[in-house]
Amino acid sequence: MEYILYAKVGNGGQTIYQVEIDFGDFKPHSIDTDTFTIKASGSSKAFQKDESIISYNDYKDIERTIIETKIEGHKVILTLKENEVGSFTFAYLSLARNVPIDIEYHVIQNKDIQGEDGHILPIDTQYYWKEAKDHKNGRIMDDETRKFISIKKEITYQFYELENQPKQKSLIVWFHGNAESDCLFSKNNVTQMIANRGTVAWATKEAQEAFDGAYVMAFQAPETWYYAQSKGYLKTAYDEIMEVVKKYDIAKDRLFIAGCSAGGYMTTRMILAYPTLFQAAAIVCPALDVATKRGGQTPTDEELNTLKHIKTKIWLVQADNDTVVKTVDCADRIYRIVGEGKETISTIQGGYTYEKDNIIYTKYNTVKKDQDAMFTYQEDNDHDGVMETVYYPSHWTWIHASNNDPVKANGMHLWQWLGQRREQ
Repeated sequence: MEYILYAKVGNGGQTIYQVEIDFGDFKPHSIDTDTFTIKASGSSKAFQKDESIISYNDYKDIERTIIETKIEGHKVILTLKENEVGSFTFAYLSLARNVPIDIEYHVIQNKDIQGEDGHILPIDTQYYWKEAKDHKNGRIMDDETRKFISIKKEITYQFYELENQPKQKSLIVWFHGNAESDCLFSKNNVTQMIANRGTVAWATKEAQEAFDGAYVMAFQAPETWYYAQSKGYLKTAYDEIMEVVKKYDIAKDRLFIAGCSAGGYMTTRMILAYPTLFQAAAIVCPALDVATKRGGQTPTDEELNTLKHIKTKIWLVQADNDTVVKTVDCADRIYRIVGEGKETISTIQGGYTYEKDNIIYTKYNTVKKDQDAMFTYQEDNDHDGVMETVYYPSHWTWIHASNNDPVKANGMHLWQWLGQRREQ
């Protein structure tokens, strides 16, 4: 009996949203949402080397919400509520790291199931699924993460390779936030894909159309991007980028860079270090103000002032009240220093976009919820066709960037703007 879990990377990270059971020769005739109970467990024990390491998202025997059932021949497909407790494939540790977790699923049959041929599959039949390194007991299928291949080098990365080779080839480089950095030198090289849409978004049909097709490199920091200078990550990342540029014959005017939080800091550092390399950059909630105390070097005004004159054009994104890194000292600061000339301000869904001659800045509004600054997003996690309001921490504006929400006054969105920065 084959037992498959299906996952997708949502705004809050990768969740298991569907269970498929292949009954072999038995063809079910009818089932409903009460036919089965699904219990899920997820453990980050492999990363808990001692008792001081705490996981905030492990779960044990959590009952998943079944919202829809379907029969396809010998198979039963159970669709689950997304973004609920017990649905995620990763956990957040007290080490300030997200890590992939070991997952177990237990499906309990609550009713007799009548087959099309009249045979009965009796009650109390149970099905177990456990993630295994050899995938013999089952597998997680995610159409978006499967597009990427893991490259293990000095700085590991996930790589999306184009199937159809355009004449002019592009490359997008993505730097994740601090929580997706490697944990305990495991080189897991997967958390940057499953903890948010920052990686997989660039390989979507919409993004690929915006860039006329583009390869994607999504790096994983060995420790933290704040060590960009002290441990030579800038040079190592540059060398690995240039290897890809040479191997795939990337056009010199079609290199693009993006990053969020600590990755926004790394993106800023990369374009300061290599001012002629990238055509355009998306810098999302850049963690400039905390860089020095976390092992990096907060850029000086003199350094940021050089961004006025470099090749790379910049689009900034941040919330008006980011409670993790201060907006006034991060995106606001870059925009204030780099911006020149006449300013255009346009109202967009959830905020404003500010445009000057050589830089763009989209700032999202936050609201107070339970004394915390949050922004709202509309999602349909129970698949009923009705959008519901979901609250996300104010720092997580990579959600907006990863959904191509930022938009200019003329209606052009972030990805399309980036893709059109190439030389004509």
